[in-house]
Amino acid sequence: MKKLVAEISGVVSVLDDMCINSCTAFVGPFADATECPVCQEPRYKVQKSGKKVPRQHACTIPLGPQLQALHRSPESAAALTYRDQKTKEILEAFRTTPLTDCVYEDIFSGSDLRNLVTNPEITLSVNDITVSFSLDGAQLYQNKKLDTWIAIWIINDYDPKMHYKKKHVLPALVIPGPNKPKNLDT
Repeated sequence: MKKLVAEISGVVSVLDDMCINSCTAFVGPFADATECPVCQEPRYKVQKSGKKVPRQHACTIPLGPQLQALHRSPESAAALTYRDQKTKEILEAFRTTPLTDCVYEDIFSGSDLRNLVTNPEITLSVNDITVSFSLDGAQLYQNKKLDTWIAIWIINDYDPKMHYKKKHVLPALVIPGPNKPKNLDT
């Protein structure tokens, strides 16, 4: 079933070798490392057959295919136009209302987005999607110190009444414990 869903949706998980102490993932500049650059723990355990097996994996679910899957449904694609509509409303309100009387009711009301969409060097089209990234640790077992770090993508382009709903929050990654990750850039 997992293969079929991956084939139909294009959404797959990527497993990267990870330090057994959760220090860093063996990607980028550490892709060829045989031990953790932080704690010097070996990357692999060697089986009796001599085969090297990674001691731990981190799981990443790429954002691009998930966003593409959102556009496959006409209802979801229409719901993703909220940011574009809201930005137009906000820009109009800021043109016609004194700054002190403007209502900041949405993530898009802030000056960062206003500056972005009014900058002639940057184009933000209706097809662009804005996201927020959130990462936090979770203790999965009672009375154990094994923590897991879970990250999610929140699609800001949905109406705020919708974008925190479970079906609109997308998985980003899972970093196994036992410790807090030390190098999140990997």
